[in-house]
Parts: sequence; C-alpha cells; structure tokens
Amino acid sequence: MNLDKTLKLSIVAGALLTGFSFFFYFVVFLPQKERTRIRENAEDSSKQAICLQAAEKAGVVVWDEECLKMEQGAGCNLPPGLANPMSDDVKYLREECFRKYPQR
Repeated sequence: MNLDKTLKLSIVAGALLTGFSFFFYFVVFLPQKERTRIRENAEDSSKQAICLQAAEKAGVVVWDEECLKMEQGAGCNLPPGLANPMSDDVKYLREECFRKYPQR
C-alpha cells in the first residue's frame, strides 16, 4: 500500500513539474525571447538607416566638392569619368551598411 501511494505521488509530482516546465517555456521564455528579437531588429534598423544616410551624405558632399572645383554650382552634372566612380563609392558604402546591419 505504501508503494502505491509513493508511485501516485511521484506521478503527480512529475506531471506538475512537466506542466510547470511547459508553462514557463511558453508563457515566460518565448515571449521574452521574441521581445528581445524585436528590439534588436528595431535597433539594427535604426542603425542601418543612420548608416545609409551617412553614405548618401558623404556622396553628396564629394559630388558638390567636385562641382565647385569645376566652378559649377552644387549638384551639377559631372562628366561620367568623375560621376561613375563616385556613384560606385556610394553604392559600396550602402552595401557596407547592409552588411553591418542586416535585416532579419
């Protein structure tokens, strides 16, 4: 009789422990993990946006400097020999932003 009581108590304790484990995993752990992932994605998105803005601004600054060297106004039409390498540089900087801060 004593063994039967111990077995029942062990089964109940095991079921409670298993139930608590499932509860903790689905109600506490997973939501917290998801909130962390969302926060990290938001941080990466804002860092990526800042990086992309800096890349574009750097391109505009260099472009305008070249325009001024040619005694033309800012945002002028540069010859392809100057414009293409500068566009390539901005494209490279943008790609670096996407590599540093990938979106998941």
